[in-house]
Amino acid sequence: MNRVDLKEDSKEIIAPTTIGQTLSGKYKVVVVDRNNDVVWEQKDWQKNLILNQGMDNLYSYTYANSFQLAFAGNGTNPNSIYTGNSSGSVAGTTLTLTPGPTGIQSLTGSYSGWSPVAQSGDMIQFDNGSQVMISAVSNLSASVTPSSTITLQPFTIWKTSQTGLQSLIHVVGLNNLFTGTGYCGTTFTNNVAGMRRTWDFNYETSSVTFTEVGVGWNNGGSVFSPSPATSYVFSRMLLPLPVPIGINQKLRLIYELDVAATPYANSPGVPFTGSIIGWGTGSLVPGYQNIAGFYISQTDTNGASVGTAWLDPAGTPSIFASNYTGSNPNAGTDINRQGSSYATTNTTMNAYVPLSFTAYKNGTFATNQVAENDLQTIGIGNGGNNAFCCVFTQAQTKTNVQTLTLSFIYTWGRVLS
Repeated sequence: MNRVDLKEDSKEIIAPTTIGQTLSGKYKVVVVDRNNDVVWEQKDWQKNLILNQGMDNLYSYTYANSFQLAFAGNGTNPNSIYTGNSSGSVAGTTLTLTPGPTGIQSLTGSYSGWSPVAQSGDMIQFDNGSQVMISAVSNLSASVTPSSTITLQPFTIWKTSQTGLQSLIHVVGLNNLFTGTGYCGTTFTNNVAGMRRTWDFNYETSSVTFTEVGVGWNNGGSVFSPSPATSYVFSRMLLPLPVPIGINQKLRLIYELDVAATPYANSPGVPFTGSIIGWGTGSLVPGYQNIAGFYISQTDTNGASVGTAWLDPAGTPSIFASNYTGSNPNAGTDINRQGSSYATTNTTMNAYVPLSFTAYKNGTFATNQVAENDLQTIGIGNGGNNAFCCVFTQAQTKTNVQTLTLSFIYTWGRVLS
């Protein structure tokens, strides 16, 4: 939700949506020889698994900066494990495993190379699409969040608790990018930004076979040795088939991070009813909110991180308040909303709670910054350029002895399959 506080008597408005982002990733691998000719290539895009540490890291790193490194290794553990003919159910915060004849027999046992098969931080995805995260594991049960009621059915364990590749061999960074259109850059399709980078690993001096790859961030330290570089993996991918590389050949990895931002609606946007105590002309004030300009971090065709990252979870954008009365246009449209009276201020962020995938961005306007009795539009940006806008259907009241604090809540999630 987006929360707006008028600080004198702890007066607040609560609007029932978030600035949300849904992440997914995809990749291809290619084998290249000394003449830069393609020896073999993966024809179809394959999916990735974004790890918990990668999701948490987005509080500190922009999307474009979250995948600056590429990793290659020869681990074989799968990213997901299906229960087979075993099943599970959830009552409240407890998952109960019901073993079948040949499926997973215990959550703490070994299966498909993993021991234990389930760990704290792994995601459980049931066949009906319901998802919970494991927080503790015992033999036939696990503590999970959020509290849910899920009937008995098979499920998939997604190994999001991983902290790197299983067996790392190579790490390369921005100096190893293969650049140009189609290999690096950002495309926009409605509310989805597709950020792409391509890395060429070094030519091999002896034959090697790769079975896993990944991408991650550069923490500014010595990340190009096997340790501790594995700790900076954003996403891990198990290759569909082993990829052999001969002498004087190299591996090329193409990775794209796709980010869908919401709310993304036609004019006038997503409706809400604010619940207000002691503010405005009544107890309920309706309005509309929408993504405005698609200000998100990007990669350019040289692989550099560019763009204005106002919609990214990381960073502290400016926010604005004005007497602009016009309706939101269609999502993705940036218009000047300064009005005849407006103000901007900087934001700070609350301390991040691990695995919450939520960021709070707060800004306070001084008593003399916003005109009295004439507040109609708030948002992220500077009024002239903005990434998100909330337009009330009636003007709000702020006296000259009140400050105005706006708190915008960002949430981000991932596509597991």
